[in-house]
Amino acid sequence: MWRIAIYETVYIIIYGLYTVFEFICGMFEYVYQTVFFTCHEFLFPSEKRARLKELVSKIKKKPKHLTVLLGPEDAEVTDLANLVIWCLASQIVFISFYDHKGSLKKKEEKLQLEVKKHSGDTAQVIWYTDENSNLENGFKGSKVHVKIITDEDSKMSAATITKLLVESENEDFTIENIHKHFVKQFRFPDPEMGILFGKDYCFYNYPPWQMRLTEFFRFKSAKSITYAQFLNLLVKFSQREQRLGK
Repeated sequence: MWRIAIYETVYIIIYGLYTVFEFICGMFEYVYQTVFFTCHEFLFPSEKRARLKELVSKIKKKPKHLTVLLGPEDAEVTDLANLVIWCLASQIVFISFYDHKGSLKKKEEKLQLEVKKHSGDTAQVIWYTDENSNLENGFKGSKVHVKIITDEDSKMSAATITKLLVESENEDFTIENIHKHFVKQFRFPDPEMGILFGKDYCFYNYPPWQMRLTEFFRFKSAKSITYAQFLNLLVKFSQREQRLGK
């Protein structure tokens, strides 16, 4: 019995030290991000442009598809519209929002209007609200494809594809066929980069097949993210190396 008591005591001490360490690191990161990027917003326009240009120069690779996981908060439409506009500016072709609560789906029309207000006539925003998207063939300006994914979409897609392959006489139940049907159903490539909004690393039943190779970055809230912070996340992504299990 005394050995169990010792083990429990050691575990509590280690857990307590780790909790304190995690809290200190979190506070340091919060203070750094707040002070650095708040100061950035007060720079003179010429200095701000220079700083943004410096961040852009550090981006060696960009994701083709950025996925955004909305956490427990109800993000403002204006903040999410900024992400779409920033993807246009950064030439990120696909952006998806995972709406596990279903609240954004109800405000999708407001999001479209907010994006349209800031995107202008030189860019095309393609919304995947149904089978018929508003794609204009031959458009030569900047493009971004936008899709809202719900928890129901995730569950239904896995069940539908599994049933389809089991009942199929022409296709085997292989990884290649599973991937092919997922891409066909979602109509988006798998996301290389993800932004998770929330205090915890919780993925809220995000479609697991699509996120198997995604590099995720956590941000506590969508309310305070700036363009400089967004570019900083792209810099971090470009510095990551995907070994694909090697």
